[in-house]
Amino acid sequence: MSAPAPRRPGPPCPRCGRTAPPGGGAFCPWCGRYLAALDWVATTPGGPAAEPAARRDRYTGPPRYRTVPRWGLPVGPWRIAPVPGEGPLRPVDRARALAAQLVPVLWVVVVVSGIAAVAEVWRYVLLLFSRSDALSPEAVGVSDALVWFGGWSSVVATIAAGVLVISWSLWTYRAAADRAGTRAWRSHRWVVAGWVVPGWNLVAPGSLLAETEHTALELPPERRPS
Repeated sequence: MSAPAPRRPGPPCPRCGRTAPPGGGAFCPWCGRYLAALDWVATTPGGPAAEPAARRDRYTGPPRYRTVPRWGLPVGPWRIAPVPGEGPLRPVDRARALAAQLVPVLWVVVVVSGIAAVAEVWRYVLLLFSRSDALSPEAVGVSDALVWFGGWSSVVATIAAGVLVISWSLWTYRAAADRAGTRAWRSHRWVVAGWVVPGWNLVAPGSLLAETEHTALELPPERRPS
């Protein structure tokens, strides 16, 4: 009869480090820690789910109906309902709005015209220096850039200011007539021609502005505007 095989001691405890006696079970008898070293890894059953490919339908044109559809949106639900008491803008309101745009544009005209003047003066100074010495390419390039920018920007700004001035004078003339309770007797064509026709534009704008001021201040009609 053979002797029984000796039992092996348990694995060392990963918590307290003690070796469990043979036949001690799966738990440490001193700290109660599970003796088997396990690594828990969470995985999705069946692997990651593949995203379904987006299906693109071929465009076949707008929908077609055999009969006229009886459904649809109500007529004009997106239109803003008119506010009671509000109507079209008055001439005085239009004149004020144009004045708010005209003043900055006039300042732009002043600035770019000043730049154009400085550029021309600088070009004349370079012309004087070139009589006795050669000019540097940098100085000539800066002079050309200033002349080009000042010339074209002043032209564009002057045209924009002219359009705003004419529009402003039209609406202020009408606003003054409405304030005085009279009718503006000068037509739009007369006002525009008075600003743009050469020669006539030397006297017409002055008389127009004088009449506008005279009417807006409600001065006596028999008194001549000045």
